Amino acid sequence: MKQIILLIAILSPLTLMGEQEKETKIESRILVLQRELQNQKQKNNACNKKIENLRLEIKDTRRLLDSANTNIRTIKEALGKRISDTNNTIASNQKSTEEAIRTKTNRNITISIAGILLLFAVFCPIIYLLRKKQKENLSSVKGLKEAQEKLGKVQEKIQEETSKLDNQIIDALNKKIEIIQTSTTQEKEEHKTEPTLNHGFALQVADEIIRIEKNLARMGCENKWYKPLSKAIERLENNLRTEGYEITEMLNKPYHEGLRVEADFTTDETIEKGAQIITSVLKPEVLYKGELIQKANIIVSQNI
Repeated sequence: MKQIILLIAILSPLTLMGEQEKETKIESRILVLQRELQNQKQKNNACNKKIENLRLEIKDTRRLLDSANTNIRTIKEALGKRISDTNNTIASNQKSTEEAIRTKTNRNITISIAGILLLFAVFCPIIYLLRKKQKENLSSVKGLKEAQEKLGKVQEKIQEETSKLDNQIIDALNKKIEIIQTSTTQEKEEHKTEPTLNHGFALQVADEIIRIEKNLARMGCENKWYKPLSKAIERLENNLRTEGYEITEMLNKPYHEGLRVEADFTTDETIEKGAQIITSVLKPEVLYKGELIQKANIIVSQNI
């Protein structure tokens, strides 16, 4: 009897130690699972943030395109009247040439506007459905990855369509500049006087150049549209220079007091201490024959 009691006394602590070891392993596993769950939540939050940023970019792009279309229509009406008045005083062959150029330009603008409307009509529902699908798959890492891949493909498609439309807009603006050059030359020959200056169209072209250059910076030089758009922008700038206009290069340049600009400042601790760098150009500085006709509107990052 004493031997049995002694045996029980020896085995009891061993059994207790085994149970405690199991509980410790279970608690460790629970902590690991909690950390994995927290990491998954952080990934989901990051994905939601990317989707929201994409939505804002699409909204900004649509606003810019709508503004460009409105300005192009206004310019089209004013330029059409001027060409009509000039055509009354020139030969019939010159009238036919200008009419053909104007018809082709208007057709390109109409195609651009239709393309913009088609782009948003097609891709807005797709983006909505992808966001809905992504929310349903948040509980699955695989589902989240698939949603991110699909969203990336949509972003690439939107970037490609936007680049096509930008290229069409540049072509339309170049043709309008050519029409203005032809009309100005004819008016000078007809009336022997300098035509009345109107800088509105040139300033609109400068704003479009800055907007498209921002798109180029986002897409990167490896994109197939980078070189064609860069060349088109270069031609557009050359046409402006021919007319006496110049866009001042400011992006990534140091900021200093005395610049004739409207500036907003933001803190950036990643740049050199004490530095002030122009990191965004909202509206470019434009000169006409060396004289300032539009102040720049810029954003300056500083670490002061």
